[in-house]
Amino acid sequence: MRVDFCFSELITPYPMHYVYILFSIATQKYYIGESAFPENRLAEHNTAKYAAASTRFTNDWVIVKLINCANRTNALKIERYIKSMKSRKFTEQLINDPVFFSNFKIIVKQRFDIEIGG
Repeated sequence: MRVDFCFSELITPYPMHYVYILFSIATQKYYIGESAFPENRLAEHNTAKYAAASTRFTNDWVIVKLINCANRTNALKIERYIKSMKSRKFTEQLINDPVFFSNFKIIVKQRFDIEIGG
């Protein structure tokens, strides 16, 4: 009996994804994005790798919040949800207020059936 087996099939093809919030001291602005490798993506923001990116005007971005998600689909939903708030106050509360963030996690679970960490 022959069994076709490939070890790479045991490794999930999609790593955990993160929603990240960046902050620039120079511009006093936040940027929200998603990536499987937020540290690498941060370097791309700071080197203006993408000429049309809204982060290209400065190179002092720092990660101020990471929200871990099971996959890219979930990360994209959460990223869009945060961006849809269009609120600096909302973003700052996610970063600085643990109670607000706990409530945010509950809302995300109820609205999208997504559990998040961070």
